[in-house]
Amino acid sequence: MQDSSADHALPSDFPDVEPRGGVAGKDPVAFWLLVSALLLGLVRFVRLGDWSLWMDEALTLTDAQRIADGDLHNPLGYGLVVGFAKLFSDYPSEALLRLLPAIVGWFGVPLCYWAFRPLLSRRSAAAAAVLLALSPWALFWSQSARFYTLAQAASMLGTGCFVRGLWRGHGWRWVALGILIAFASALFHISGALVAGGLLLSAVVVRLLVPVRPSGFDQALLRGAVPAALLILCLTPWALSWLQHHLGQKPDADIIHFYLTVGYFFGPSLLAGSVCGAWIAASEREAGQIFVLSVPLVVLGLLSLVGTQALVSAQYAYCVFPFTCALAAAALDTKTVTQATRYMWLLILALPLAAGDMLYLTSRGGERPRWREAWEYVASQREPGDLVIGMGSELGEHYLGGREPDLRTPRTSFPMSSFYTNGPRLWRRHSRSVWVVVRPLWFDELGAKEKVVIQRWLGEDCRLMRRFPVEMEGRDLDLEVWKRD
Repeated sequence: MQDSSADHALPSDFPDVEPRGGVAGKDPVAFWLLVSALLLGLVRFVRLGDWSLWMDEALTLTDAQRIADGDLHNPLGYGLVVGFAKLFSDYPSEALLRLLPAIVGWFGVPLCYWAFRPLLSRRSAAAAAVLLALSPWALFWSQSARFYTLAQAASMLGTGCFVRGLWRGHGWRWVALGILIAFASALFHISGALVAGGLLLSAVVVRLLVPVRPSGFDQALLRGAVPAALLILCLTPWALSWLQHHLGQKPDADIIHFYLTVGYFFGPSLLAGSVCGAWIAASEREAGQIFVLSVPLVVLGLLSLVGTQALVSAQYAYCVFPFTCALAAAALDTKTVTQATRYMWLLILALPLAAGDMLYLTSRGGERPRWREAWEYVASQREPGDLVIGMGSELGEHYLGGREPDLRTPRTSFPMSSFYTNGPRLWRRHSRSVWVVVRPLWFDELGAKEKVVIQRWLGEDCRLMRRFPVEMEGRDLDLEVWKRD
């Protein structure tokens, strides 16, 4: 074979399957896949401010005001999201509140390629970046005023450093540095701490199960594991304090809820692809693919344990979502199928994601209830002195309560909660009109008595003024506005 460093590239310079983790050579297919991923990732900035804030986004805004009180377990996440938005305006819009998560979400695309490049071929790493760029779930969190994209980016940065210490021969210092950075992602969300543990345990799995490992792998792991394990032990009390706090806030454990939300938000195409990638990894037992398989299994296993004691949802696994993309892209590395089949496989994985993005940006309306439209409709129709109550009263306070309202203690919109059992009786005493904003799905979260009382009052004393539907299969995001004259 002619020297690939020659001035003119030859077809033989680009093998059908590039050696995994190789640093030499060129691959124009991988290059264009990565360019496509970077361009597709720009969808994160499309219609960024069009969607209403949803509940957690509004709480990000108001909770950032409580950082000085020391009440938050991850003040850095709140502070960065809101602080960045307030660089541009003292009263930031939806778009400004989501700008930093969107920027970091886009940066996560090349970071995904960089993190997995030592483990996979250029094509597979670039394909993983394409899948992450197209994921509607990644799009949603990139367009949410929350800190999950920050946690994921820090996790990927830690992963990239960690695997370079083991696979590229950078040594034990990179191993320890990778664990430190991955654990630091817990400053944005505690799930990052699970990734740090998953990295270390998965490297041990590779050491035990894979006979052929990179040169220097064992020594770097042995020397790097000691400071990494000490770091994890030192920070474990802080992580346990967060866990205790979470158990107190969401004690209603429902492990099935966790699995269902993971299945729904990860998406059927990526889950099916990751199953195929797991089969390939188990069959070929290549070190990089075994590692990519092990990390999400460890993290999902730990989250399952937490899920037996408290309510957890899919977003707690968002930091390992790029591993799912990488595992699904692993088919591009196998030699058991033809090149055309591998590209067809990538297309099969990518098309449902692209379709999901189109629906997200159009009929699904950003996959959020239309809170802003509902509350602004009330604002345009109500008369002075009308009483305003409803579910999502924190959002009502945001859209009706003027500048910098305290959303934790609404004053403009009266909260409708499960503990207001006698609410209808209280509201009947008022001669003034009453506006009610409800999300019908949330009636299922009320006790049987509260649900009957409130629904009967709506049906007998009120009239439906307007519905705000969201056309989305599998999720009920509709809102209703009722009025009692």
